[in-house]
Amino acid sequence: MSNALLSMDMDTRRLLQRALKTRYQAASKAEKTRIIAEFILISGYHHK
Repeated sequence: MSNALLSMDMDTRRLLQRALKTRYQAASKAEKTRIIAEFILISGYHHK
């Protein structure tokens, strides 16, 4: 998968994690699933 976002550096990934943390903590289980999927898509990380 060639995605420009996959080449983000660690500092950018950490910023993304911080931005999603507040949303995640206040989210329902279904919303948490969507937030994790969003993070995986944007960051290039994988679930396992």
